[in-house]
Amino acid sequence: MSGPTPSAVRGRDQLLVAHRGLSALYPENTLASFAAAAPLADYLELDLHPTADHQAIVVHDHTLQRTTDVASVFPDRRDDPVATFTTAELSRLDAGSWFAAEHAEARLPTLSHVGELAVTAGTGLLIEVKERDQLEVIIAAIAEVNAAWPALPLIVGSIDLVLVAELRRSLRRIPTAALFLDSTLGGSALAAVSEIAALLAFRHDVLPSGLVEAAHAQDCVIMHNTNTRTAMDWCAQLGVDATATDWASRKADALAGRAVTTIEAESLWDQAAADGPVTVRLAKEAGFKPSGGADLMAALEAGGQLSVTFDVPTPGRLDVITLDGPPPGGVLQVRVDDGAPHLVDTRTRANRRAAVNVAAPLAAGQHTLVVEVLDSPLPLLRVAVDALEISAT
Repeated sequence: MSGPTPSAVRGRDQLLVAHRGLSALYPENTLASFAAAAPLADYLELDLHPTADHQAIVVHDHTLQRTTDVASVFPDRRDDPVATFTTAELSRLDAGSWFAAEHAEARLPTLSHVGELAVTAGTGLLIEVKERDQLEVIIAAIAEVNAAWPALPLIVGSIDLVLVAELRRSLRRIPTAALFLDSTLGGSALAAVSEIAALLAFRHDVLPSGLVEAAHAQDCVIMHNTNTRTAMDWCAQLGVDATATDWASRKADALAGRAVTTIEAESLWDQAAADGPVTVRLAKEAGFKPSGGADLMAALEAGGQLSVTFDVPTPGRLDVITLDGPPPGGVLQVRVDDGAPHLVDTRTRANRRAAVNVAAPLAAGQHTLVVEVLDSPLPLLRVAVDALEISAT
């Protein structure tokens, strides 16, 4: 590894990186999301794009439709790249209502806005650079923040390894990160990446122990991405240095030693019923779960349901139900007992394996999980339930 290495800003071995802030509970990449995550996190992760007037704006996507009301404010430009808008134009957009009506006042922040918040809160920033166009604008903005607040811990990175190398050359005093790597990376490829990046971030929930050892041998910090306590705890035992998560509060619970119970769905096979055959699927390789790649699967038509009965020995809070909707996916509705339904769209690649954040209180006793297919491009949609996670209350 060459260059500086990121270190824990709060003196602990396990780094907590808040992915787009506390984005499970607040609109991603907004000041509200970052402010909620800052007391919990070592680093706030954010995504950076250049603007038409050469500023750096915090937003994830290449376009604005998913997380703003650009279609209403600039209907003829709804599909235009972020870089074609000025900072003044972007400030007119509502960046919160897509998530919840109470966040209608949220706006897209600049890098300086988030930097000021981080300095006040005493946390660092992990900045993801999204594209090569106008890279000089992004580098200048990062250098400006670094000059304004020299004590602010910064890490800069990208999925694009060419960009990582350029960031390494241009911002030599700031640690660099290679993001969304595949966990099969090893040997000479791992060594090559470690020459340009101090932090190696992998897109998988659970990482092979051999990979952790190999990355540490290259003097690199290693990070995984997950929203489940099971994977957080498992990777901590393996020696993974950092967790990036939408649920900073969940990782904070893990660091504080608060208990969680995981119910592996395949163990509930004899308590499951569906409008189609129910089977236990055994994957060839261990997936996100330490127990392996097993899950409970049913093939359902639109309108079909999979119901699973499970027992809770002591009162708790059902936090996460992890689902897998193999390609091409569909639209699912998930509920527990008579609780509020949760919609899950598994048609996009990122969401085919989805962590459904339920946060439902459960009394001791028997409960029922129901997964219903609302829409599917196929006559039969395979729906797989991986696990249920219950926190102590």
